[in-house]
Parts: sequence; C-alpha cells; structure tokens
Amino acid sequence: MKKKGCEVEAIGINYTIYTQKRQTPFNFFSRKQHQKCLRGVQELEKGNNDDAKAIRHVLKDVSCRAKSGEILAIVGPSGAGKSSFLEVLAGKIEPQSGSIFLNQNPVDKARFKKISGYVRQKDTLFPLLTVEETLSFSAKLRLKLPANELNTRVKCLIQELGLEHVAGARIGDDRIRGISGGERRRVSIGVELIHDPGVLILDEPTSGLDSTSALQIIDMLKTMAITRGRTIILSIHQPCFRIMKLFNSILLLANGTILHHGTIEHLSLRLILMGLELPLHVNILEFAIESIDTIQKHNHTLLPQSALMIKNPGKFTLQQLFQESQLINEETLSMYVGNEFPSGFANSSLQEIVILTIRFWKIIYRTKELFGCKTLQMLVSGLVLGSIFYNLEDDLVGAQARVGLFAFILTYLLSSTTEGLPIFLQEREILMKETSCGSYRVSSYAIANSLVYLPFLLILALLFSTPLYWMVGLNKQFMAFMHFLLLIWLILYTANSVVVCCSALVPNFIIGNSLVCAMMGSCALFSGYFVSKNEIPNYWIVMHYISLFKYPFEGFLINEFAGSDKCLQYLFGMCLASGEQVLKEEGYGGEESRRKNLLIMIFICCSLGVRSYVVPVAGGSDTRKSRSGTPHRRRSRSPATRRKRSRSPTTRRHRRRRSHSSSDSPKPKSRSPSLTSTERKSAAEKLKKEEEEKKRLQLEAELKQLEEETAMRLEEEIKKRVEEKLSSEEVKVEIEKRIEESRRKLFEDVEIQLEKEKQAALMEARLKEEKARKEREELDKMLEENRRRVQEAQRREALEAQRKEEERLRELELIQRQKEEAALRKKLEEENLMTLSSKNKSRPNSIGL
Repeated sequence: MKKKGCEVEAIGINYTIYTQKRQTPFNFFSRKQHQKCLRGVQELEKGNNDDAKAIRHVLKDVSCRAKSGEILAIVGPSGAGKSSFLEVLAGKIEPQSGSIFLNQNPVDKARFKKISGYVRQKDTLFPLLTVEETLSFSAKLRLKLPANELNTRVKCLIQELGLEHVAGARIGDDRIRGISGGERRRVSIGVELIHDPGVLILDEPTSGLDSTSALQIIDMLKTMAITRGRTIILSIHQPCFRIMKLFNSILLLANGTILHHGTIEHLSLRLILMGLELPLHVNILEFAIESIDTIQKHNHTLLPQSALMIKNPGKFTLQQLFQESQLINEETLSMYVGNEFPSGFANSSLQEIVILTIRFWKIIYRTKELFGCKTLQMLVSGLVLGSIFYNLEDDLVGAQARVGLFAFILTYLLSSTTEGLPIFLQEREILMKETSCGSYRVSSYAIANSLVYLPFLLILALLFSTPLYWMVGLNKQFMAFMHFLLLIWLILYTANSVVVCCSALVPNFIIGNSLVCAMMGSCALFSGYFVSKNEIPNYWIVMHYISLFKYPFEGFLINEFAGSDKCLQYLFGMCLASGEQVLKEEGYGGEESRRKNLLIMIFICCSLGVRSYVVPVAGGSDTRKSRSGTPHRRRSRSPATRRKRSRSPTTRRHRRRRSHSSSDSPKPKSRSPSLTSTERKSAAEKLKKEEEEKKRLQLEAELKQLEEETAMRLEEEIKKRVEEKLSSEEVKVEIEKRIEESRRKLFEDVEIQLEKEKQAALMEARLKEEKARKEREELDKMLEENRRRVQEAQRREALEAQRKEEERLRELELIQRQKEEAALRKKLEEENLMTLSSKNKSRPNSIGL
C-alpha cells in the first residue's frame, strides 16, 4: 500500500570543521575524524586570520527540496560535501546553522529516525549470517509484529530486492566467500527498508559496482519511489546516461556550495546561458563537473535570478529563472501519521536480549577460527602444561614451580586474546549503526553478549583446567578444583572484557593490539610476582592495586596453600615452612582474601563491560558535538547580515515582540519538597510543553525573519534590475533567443547527422547491391560450368554406350560368321564323307572286274 508522502526540505545548512593538525599525540585514539568548530567560526567572524587558515567550510548555505515519490541525486566532484550533507539530513551530524523541515514542519530527530533509513557507503553487515537471517533479525529488532507477518514481510522484501536466488547464502566479506558486491549492497538497502520508511537516504549506493549492477540498484530505487511513494535522496559520483534518466532532480555541489538544483534539462539551459557550448553526445552532468574549474577561473557569473535561486531556496527557486517551469510545486504534502512510528523501542529488553543472544550464538558457532581453534588451543595447552609440570612435589622446589606455573597461566590466558579484536571491531560498527537508528538498547546488547560468551568461556575453562589441575597434582580437594576453575573462568572473561573495551576505544587493530599488549605488560610487571609488593616504589603502588594479574595470582596462591597441612621444608622431623606461613609472610590472607579477590575480579569484569558499552554511546554517537559538548543550534550569521537585520524595522518589531513574549511568559516555579511524585511529573510535563512551545515560537519568528530578509533581498535585486534598465521582458526575449539559437543549431546538427547517415545508408545499399550482383554473376558462372560439365559427361556416356553397342554388334556378327563357317565346314565335311563313302563302295566292284 502506498503511504502518504514525505517532503524533506533543508534551508541554509552551514557546516565547518577544523583542518589543523592535532596538538597532542594521544588524539589518535579518538574515532572522531572531524570536530565542529564553533569557537573557530566566532574567531573567523572577528577577523582572526590564523584560525581562519585552520577552518574549512564543508557546507555553505546549502538548501534543497526532495519530494515524495521522486529521487534527488546529490552530485559533484570529490570533496564537494555530498556525504556531509547527507549526514546532516539523516541527523548524524549537527550543523552550525540551518533548518530541516519535514512536510513544511520542523523535523523531530527522534521521530525522523523512525520514518527514515540511512544507508552508509560501506556495507556494515555480519558476514557469517545469510541474507534471509540478516533481514529477519533486523525485522525482529525494529518491528513489533507477529512472527508470521514478520516472515511475510521479509520474504516480500527479498523478492522486491531481487535476492530470492541468494536468500540462503552468507553475506561474506574480504575473508569469507559470499554474495557479490551488488547483492551485498541490496542487502544493506533492505536492512534500512525493513521498517518501510518514508524517506531513504543513501551515500553513494553505486560505489564499487559495475555499470550493470549500478543501473539495477538505481532502477530498483526508482521503482520503490514510484510504487511506495518514498522520498529517496542519494549521492552519486559520475552517473551514466541511463542512470541520469531515472533522477527526478539533482543537486550539484562544488566546494560546499550549490551550483544547480533542478532537472538535467534545466542544467543544460543554465550552461548555455553561461555562454558554454555543449558538445554533442556528451553527458551533461560530467561536462558540468569538468567545467567547474573553468567557470571559476574565467569568472562566469550566473544571471541574477539563478544567483537568487541559490541563495534563497525556499519559495524563490528556479521559478525566477524559468518562469514557465513548474519544477517546484507549492502544494502541501500530507504528513505521516504520528502513531504509525512509535518513538520508543519495538521490543522489550527481554525480547531484545533473546533475539541478540540467538544472533550472537550463530555468529560464534560459524566463526571456526574462534570456536574451533580456540577450543583446540585450550585443550592442547592444558595437556602440554600438565605434562611439563607433571606431579610436582610438596616441597620448596615444587612450591616455586607452582608459583611459576600460576604466573605463566595468567600471562598466557590474558595475553592470548587479541585474535578476537577484529571481530569486536567489526561488531562495534554494526552496534553503532543499529543503536543510532533505535533498533535496540545498548544494555540489551551487553547482556546478550555476556550470555553468549559466558557459557563458551566456561567450556574453554573446563577444557584447560581439568587435565592441567590433576596432572600437575595441585590441591586434592574438590572445592579447591572448583575454585581454580572459577578463577580460570573469570580470567578468560576478564581478557574478553579487556578486548571488548579496547575495541570500543581504538579505531583499528594495530592500535588495539599495541594497547592490549601495553596493558598486559604493565599488569604483569606490577602483579607482585616479578617485583614484590614491598619493593614497588610508592609512586607506582597504585599500579599494583589496579593490576589485572594481582587478584587472580593471589587467588591461585591462596587456593593452593591456604587451609592445607602441606609442609614445604622439614628439618629433623620438624616442619620449618608451611604454605600458611608463606602466605602470611607475603601478606596474603585466608578465606576472607579468597572471597575479596573473587569480588574484585567480578567488579573488574563488570566495570570493563560497562565501560566498553558506555564509550560507544557517549563518545561515538552519530550526532557529532562541539568542543563545549553541546550542539550549536543557533544560526551563526556574518556581521553584514547582523547589521542588515538591525536596520530592518520589521526585524526590530519581531525582536520586541519576542522579548515581550519572553518577558510575559511565566517563569518556572521552584520544585517544592511537599509536592507528590504525580504533581512533580505533571509540573515537569508542563514545563516541558512550555519549553517546546517557546522553541516553536522562536523558530517561527526566525523563519518569518528569514522570509522578510528574502523579500528584502528580492526587492533590492529588482531595484537593481530597474536601475540597470534590464527588464524581465528583455531577459525573457534573450533567453528565448538563445534557446531558439541552440535549438536551431541542434536541428542543423541533427539534419547534418541525418544526411550523413542517409548517405552512409545509400552507400551501404549500393555496396550491398554490387556485392549481390557479383554473387549472382559468380553463381551463374558456376551453374553454366556445371551445366557444361553435365552435358560433356552425358556426351561421353552416349559415345561410350555407342562404342559398346558397336562392339557388341561386331561380336554378334563375328559369332554369326563363325557359326556360318562352322555350318559350312560341317556341310563340306559331310559332302566329303559322302563322296568318300561312294568311292569306297565303287572300289570293290572295280577290283572284281
């Protein structure tokens, strides 16, 4: 369902920082990269040039308006102030002056955080959680809905973000393989969209992505803006043509000042009015960014209307320069319903602890380096130490070996915890982001973290203590073993608390590692093992009492030697030295000292835990404060402005009216001790309402003064225009003339280009026709050759058949001739035989005769 829209408007935002070098070497522990410079601004107004060199104006009188269902893109070169302006809009930093309005009403920061989302440039996500788990935990922490509705919303959001195919994949980071950069950026956007905000602020959402992924991200945001009615404000470095078409308006910044606020079309017209020639087929925005230095170098000045638009971004915006344009609508957008986003937390403390505990346990279980390697390390180290100090004797040598073992255990356990520092540094960024938007209480985070780590550390203590204690042959009593186990558990938790506390104080792993090593080295030195308590100088004795090694070391000694009948040295059957005597000589007590050491260790763990979670909230909150510790909300104006205000009769009337109203307002009564709690509460609420009403009236008066000043400026500008005999009709004619000339030139260029394209098309058609003709001729030649070859083959076949037929006929004739000759020969032979037979018959007769 499309919600009522939110219109965000910023007026006269000024933000200044120090650029001078740090004066002390300890400021590198601070995580604040910039501090506001209220005192520096005052000295700058007084004319102090030395401090003026150390001041940088990040934002100078920046104003803009973002409408519902539209995308406002803040663009500009590096260092233009884009990210700082977004942080001001999101309430992360406090400007020196200026106002922010939501639906033409002063913004309430607490409620604005509930109806808005701020996506940072860096993806701060847990790499070991899946996409669905990340969005699900965010929904459970920020929404008070039944489980089935939460699951439905998460699934719908995953589908809207286009992450269905990677819903079960882990987020990943530089060390852990996971989803791609574009998909990770979508998850970051989804975390801020889970509570369906009306305003979404994004700091360079396309940074580090390829062109396709960047276009998909902006297209997704455009769809959300249209379908959901969201107001989307984002910063982007150099968008391409397709991305620029998705923006409704842009805010072009350079050196903290506005160069343009409007559409891309109006930006091109403004560049033309400045006398700059726009090349064909060029990205207008890139050309404007590249031309910033050229404009400043050649002193290209804007027309008076455009300069006035930049200075007075309220009602007097682009309508002075483009009177026919309806870029700024004066219609009032409806406000969000107040009860739709409650100002409190979505869950109770117990529900938050349960949700965060489940999330912590999943992360620890999936962190193989922390869960698997640490478990194996504790077990192996316990076995190795047990085999080295195996079955110590109950004598002075064995006692010295036990003391050395205890000192090594403390040094080993308290110094081998820095491997968890990167994890806690990563968790700190996520903690700061989630608590700044009101997802949960810091106390719930601390309790959940303790509930997860205490069982894990107990398992590690068992794996380390069990083989070590019985292999070395320490105190045989079972309660002594339980006390030893408790001491190991507290030592591990103290080391974990030290790392967490250091991660809250330092900005990176290198400084954190150095700080932990320095702390552990000094604590070991003043523990009483290397240098006894009596030999420590008086000016260093405080280090002995705050040493993290002192109390567990004494606990080990008391647990081993107190209350036992062990004799460390015999002489002629008499005990010369026992464990009790050694403890008394060193100043260690008995059971009272045992309980005292345990309580002190528990107190140290609690104090470190409180310190580690108080520091991010008190010193690293998102709202930056001034050096005096209080945000500077009053606008700082130049002396010229103050003089102009003093000369204005309307301003003086407003001052008198405000002074009378403030003098007539009843002063708050002092609290009477006889009042009941209900009466005190009602009185406090009444005072609070009076203060709010007074602030509202003061803000209205300042807004009215601002409108009057704007009207005065406009009147002076009009007078100046009249004196220079420059009427609005001439400006309009000049603008139309330049626009017509640019259009004519553009049409000529288009016609030339079309003619060139037409000639190229004709040439290409001719080439294609010539090529087809040649292909046809070659094909005809090939067909003719084939036909000739076929005819030749047929002729040869016919000749061959004729030859074969002639040969067959000759053979037949030869056979027939042979048959005739054979018949003739046979006939001759028969005739010869007949002749011979007749001769033979006639021969006897002749003989007889």
